[in-house]
Amino acid sequence: PQAEGANYGNVQSIVSCGPHFEEYIREMNENVLSHYDVMTVGEMDNTSPEQARNYANLDGKELNMIFQFEHVNLSPNPNPALGKWNDEPVKLVELKQVLSHWEEALDGQAWNSLYWN
Repeated sequence: PQAEGANYGNVQSIVSCGPHFEEYIREMNENVLSHYDVMTVGEMDNTSPEQARNYANLDGKELNMIFQFEHVNLSPNPNPALGKWNDEPVKLVELKQVLSHWEEALDGQAWNSLYWN
């Protein structure tokens, strides 16, 4: 167990949408994924719909689909030392706004799915 006041590391700056991200997933698709009859999904925390259109667009050169997590962050844990998850209810209006924003922004351009746990 984490000690009181322990802090989980934030690795977003080194694992999420770095300067060569698109280059790497394009290379992964070209050298590996495109050789198989598969559907690809990327977990894209901290990604905007604009970025998602580049990562999972319909040209098939990167990913087929993304899981985005913006809606999960609507109810952050009031005690970050315990991690990001909690059981606080999400406001329905805010949830609808986030999900609608993603669906409208990617409509006809990229395939979006949400992760809900």
